[in-house]
Amino acid sequence: MEWAERHLDPRQWAAWKEYEEPGRDVDDGPFWLGLHVPKKATVDAIDLDAKRYILGYHRRREDAPVRPLVVPDLEHFRTLKAIHDAFPARIWCISSATLGVHAWRKRRRPADTESTHAEVKARLGEIGLGHVEVHPMRGRCLRRPFGTDYKTITPEGVLDDWVEQVEYFEHDGRTPPFERVVRAIVAEVRRQVVEYRVSRHQEHRRPRREIDELIDRRSREIVGWFRAGCPDRVVEPEPDQEADKIILPLHLGHPAHDSTGTPSATRPVHGAWMGRLRDGKWASGLLNIARDGLPEPDCVGPVLVELAKWLYWIELFEMPESARKGEVRRLLATFILAKHNGHVTRLLDGDEADVMRQLDRCIESAIRLDPQERSASLELFCRIRQRRSRGQYGHVIHIAPELEGRPAHDSSPSFSPSTYMCIIKDDPLPDELEARLATIAERNDHRKRDGEYPFVRFARRFLHSLWDNRGKARLNRETVLEMLGGKNPNQQVEYKKLLADHGLIEPNWERTIRRGESSARYELARTARTAFEASYQRAVRKAL
Repeated sequence: MEWAERHLDPRQWAAWKEYEEPGRDVDDGPFWLGLHVPKKATVDAIDLDAKRYILGYHRRREDAPVRPLVVPDLEHFRTLKAIHDAFPARIWCISSATLGVHAWRKRRRPADTESTHAEVKARLGEIGLGHVEVHPMRGRCLRRPFGTDYKTITPEGVLDDWVEQVEYFEHDGRTPPFERVVRAIVAEVRRQVVEYRVSRHQEHRRPRREIDELIDRRSREIVGWFRAGCPDRVVEPEPDQEADKIILPLHLGHPAHDSTGTPSATRPVHGAWMGRLRDGKWASGLLNIARDGLPEPDCVGPVLVELAKWLYWIELFEMPESARKGEVRRLLATFILAKHNGHVTRLLDGDEADVMRQLDRCIESAIRLDPQERSASLELFCRIRQRRSRGQYGHVIHIAPELEGRPAHDSSPSFSPSTYMCIIKDDPLPDELEARLATIAERNDHRKRDGEYPFVRFARRFLHSLWDNRGKARLNRETVLEMLGGKNPNQQVEYKKLLADHGLIEPNWERTIRRGESSARYELARTARTAFEASYQRAVRKAL
């Protein structure tokens, strides 16, 4: 048990390079558990190393662990794509700080490891990758998953908590689209580049100028290839990509929503923190940022825009326009100066004036809004303000006090399960779901009202609310009745049972009700989830 705890606990780790220092006791160094070769196994893993792309090492402080700077080239990503295409239905993971990748396959029954190894190696040889390691293999153990720096890539994002990773590995295990694999690795490269550039203690394998040139060149190559749809042939970057950097353009985030939670296939977002503002949790996500400060490097602009939108259009909307803009600036200036968390290099260098100029630009952007989505955004802001004023939220969030460091008396870190903030959408569902709902309504002799089946309208709103919350949500009775557009509780129960009977939602929601504590917990069935995921992937490919 102690060994497993050391494997999983990041506080037990130093960087792997320190392990090789002369005279260092093995028991004091980094520790991980290995997977040796059994006669039979229910898993195997393709292990693609990236250590040859280490450009240097760095420490944030003199007493901090050594961390690597790893920037793979385009050929590495093309190799990943070849593996992704040739070996479907695998769980993809980043295995270490040196950005190795494990592609796991699970089997229902144990298989002979020797024949499994030979089978996978033969397939790798067919695609010209016979040098890639396959585990279990004789003579070498594999680092067991879910320890320090281990991350699991899912279709929705990246898991770094070992408990969540184990849960995903055992009970989910979906293969992420290749675009998501690229984003996940690029996000790690981006983080390492930022950490490297702000570190005071650096060790270079190459001259510093050569490192910067490599980062720039590899970034432009990968950006051009990614925007071209990740083809097998090499794609030359277009002239307007010369200034692209790997730390920005590929980090598209998930899901592709605009800052109000409205779907947008073309708008990029800027980090895992942005994904946590989606799924109906915009307000609670902003509240957490207001309390805790900037979540990661290079996010100051997007964070300030999001906060400014909330303050200007919702929380401070009753103030006169001129006074409102000034108050937004005061609150955000207080926030960024006190809670930048060391992620704004210009503040560390004493260039406060430049950050304030950026703040002004962010506020103007939040007030102006995107012309293509301004109408939809203003409509959403209006609905949120109306519901707040009518007391339709069981919990009203106030961010302004948190920005100043004084907690609001009526705020909390998140919504209670029974008061999930649900944005009701009438947007069309994926085509296959729309067709199925219409068929259900026709077979049950439903009548149209205002040119549409009430059941279809309800189902559209209901299924969207679950998808926006990663496929499951607790919805109270009032919210479901609002989706229905009526006051007949029996009608909404009948509609939900139709959805369950036809395999669109899980049927056991009634068992999840906790009287006086939380509302029913609804979850998309696999059929509906798959349709949403396919629609999202099509939208992403179209946007790229």
